[in-house]
Amino acid sequence: MSEVAERDFSTFELGDNVYELAGGLIPEIAERLNFELDNAPDPQEMYKLVGVLGKNKVLGANEEVDAIDLETAADLLDRSGVQKPLDRSLWTPDLKIGDLGPGPAFTVITGAVANWQDRTTKLVAEAIGEGTLGPEVRVVTGNRVMGKIKSEQVNLNVEKFYVEHGRYPTESEFATRYVLPVLNEAGAQAILTSYDTDSGEKLADSFSRSIKLSEEDHEVSYEKLFEPDIPVTFARVANAGIQLAVQFRQAIKANVSPKFDSEEAPDVFIRTDSFPIAKTEEQKADSTNFQNPYTGLRQAVLTAKLLHEAATA
Repeated sequence: MSEVAERDFSTFELGDNVYELAGGLIPEIAERLNFELDNAPDPQEMYKLVGVLGKNKVLGANEEVDAIDLETAADLLDRSGVQKPLDRSLWTPDLKIGDLGPGPAFTVITGAVANWQDRTTKLVAEAIGEGTLGPEVRVVTGNRVMGKIKSEQVNLNVEKFYVEHGRYPTESEFATRYVLPVLNEAGAQAILTSYDTDSGEKLADSFSRSIKLSEEDHEVSYEKLFEPDIPVTFARVANAGIQLAVQFRQAIKANVSPKFDSEEAPDVFIRTDSFPIAKTEEQKADSTNFQNPYTGLRQAVLTAKLLHEAATA
């Protein structure tokens, strides 16, 4: 087995052939779904594979059947490494944000489904308390109305907001009410910026262009924040941190400086939690405490796509 094949999507080196990572996981998933991949990684093919994996059906005995059973899906997801905690630069797992020593640095978190915001808040608050992340935090949110999915309807904070206001919160309102106080209590200097969008890509684009840094609405150019050698940690839940980091990295390179985050001067760091994988139907239905292995595998394929694009951009 090659060195790349022995690495996974938590221990990768940026530039690794993503079809080789985790013992050739992506081609194996495609083969199980009767989906043909070219020998070389192709972003469009991986994007299509995410959709095929969502259906998880193949033709067997003249009827559609599950291509990957729950136990196998859980094993494949475990092998991918995307559920493991990350504390690394985008380029290499050997470099952590703390290795750079004191200096300007900040953490970015974004709005998301309620459980993700709760977990990310806990992750960042604990890291600030430990001193492994600095106090400066940017909370970037959109206007999506929460409560339309089951996991949000049963989220304790969403329920609390609904009882008090008779409606569901937006991601920005949720972050203002339940994220900022926790971060600031942990010693953070957290600033929330909200944009009129529910698109992650548009959030990254808007954030990379401008930000209000004070209550006086003082506009400050991002050229100061995103100069080379000013590291940024992107914090999110397991299996989604790389997606967030690559999305914002692309926007910063396009809107601010193409020199941001190079192999010689890495600026993008990723911090995630870990999350147990559901291995029974009962656990699969409990999204608060377990990762659905099928949605997790879709995230693994998406991670492969994004890593390939980041390395070849």
